[in-house]
Amino acid sequence: MLFTFSLVGYALAIATLFITFPKVKKNAASIAVCVIAVFAFLMLVYYRPSYFRDTLAYENSYETLRWSYMKGFDLLAKEPHTYTEYGFVFIELIFKSLGFSFPLFSSCLSLFFILSIYYFCNTCYEHLAGNVVERKYFFAFYSIFLSYFGLFYNFVAIRSALSFAFLAIAACFAVRKKTLKMLVFLLIAFSIQRLSIIGAAPILVLMFEKMTIKKSQFLPLWIILSAAWILERRTHFLINTVGVYIQQLYNNIMHTGIYMGFDKGQAASITGFIMCFVYILNGLIYYLNYQENKRYESFAIIYLISIVILTITSTFSGFYRIVDYLYLFSLPVNFYCCINWEKTKFSKNLCMLLLVTLGIAVWGKQFLFWYLYD
Repeated sequence: MLFTFSLVGYALAIATLFITFPKVKKNAASIAVCVIAVFAFLMLVYYRPSYFRDTLAYENSYETLRWSYMKGFDLLAKEPHTYTEYGFVFIELIFKSLGFSFPLFSSCLSLFFILSIYYFCNTCYEHLAGNVVERKYFFAFYSIFLSYFGLFYNFVAIRSALSFAFLAIAACFAVRKKTLKMLVFLLIAFSIQRLSIIGAAPILVLMFEKMTIKKSQFLPLWIILSAAWILERRTHFLINTVGVYIQQLYNNIMHTGIYMGFDKGQAASITGFIMCFVYILNGLIYYLNYQENKRYESFAIIYLISIVILTITSTFSGFYRIVDYLYLFSLPVNFYCCINWEKTKFSKNLCMLLLVTLGIAVWGKQFLFWYLYD
C-alpha cells in the first residue's frame, strides 16, 4: 500500500511542477532537475516489491529463461514456457546473458520507454509545428506521460511498454516518410506484443496523410461517438456483434483464444467509466487547439478512430489494452497543444490538470484495489 502511495505521490508531484512551473530555464541546473526526476522514477521501478501486480510472474519467468526456448521461433505464437512473445523472450535473454538482474532489466526497459516516447513527442511536435521544441518543456511531456502510460505500463504491463516504445519509434519514421525503417520497428513491436498490430493503423494514417477532417466536422463526430459510447454501456450491442467478429478474426490470425465479450462488472465499474472519460475528455483539448492542416488532422482522425474502438470495447474488462495502441498518439498532440495553447492560461491549466489527475487517480485506485483483493 505504501508503494502505491509513493507512485501516486510522485506522479502528483510531477503534475504540480508542470502546472506551477510550465517552463524551466534552459540551463545545467534545470537539466539536472529533469535527470533527478527520471532517476527517482527508475528507482521506484527498481525497488518495486515482488507482490506488486504481475511483478513476481515476470521475475520468475526471467529467472527460468533458457536460450533453448528460442527454438521454433514463431511471430504469430507465444513461447510455450513463458507464454510471452518470442521477441520479448529474446530481449530478456540478451539482458540476462549480460548479467542483468530482473530489477535492473526492468529499469533499463523503463528508461528506454521514457526516452522513446519523449523522442516520439518531440518528433511529432516538430512535424506539427514546423520547428524544434525547446528542452524547457520536459515536465509538460513527463507529467502527461506519467499520468497514464508511465504508471501502468512501467509497473505492470512492461511487455506492452516495450512494444509501445518500438511502436513510437516506428511512428517517428512514418512522419519522416522512411518506410523501410518504419516497417522494421513495427515488426519489432509486433514480435514483443502481437496486439501492437493495432498500432499499424495510426502509423499508416501518418505515413500517407491523405484523409482530412475540418474542425467543424470534428466536433459533431466527437459528440456522436461520445453519445454512442454512453449508449453502448447500456445496451452492450457493439461488443456482442462487432466485438465478437473482430475477436474471431484476431484469434484466427494470431493463433490465440481471447474472449472479448461483455463484462457486467466492467459495465458497472466507476473506475472503468472514469478511465473512458479520460479518453473522451481528451477530445476537448484537440478541439480547443484545432489546426486545420493535414498534419494535425491526421492525429485528429487517429483520435476519433480510438474513440470508435473505445465505444466497441468499453464494456470488455481489458478494453484499455486495445485502445491504448491508438491513444498513444494523443500524447504528442497533448504535448503540442500544451505548448501552443491558444485560449486562456486558466483553461489550459484546467484541461491539463483534469486530464492528468484523473489518469493518476484511476491507476492509483487500481493499484490499491489489486493490493487489497488479489
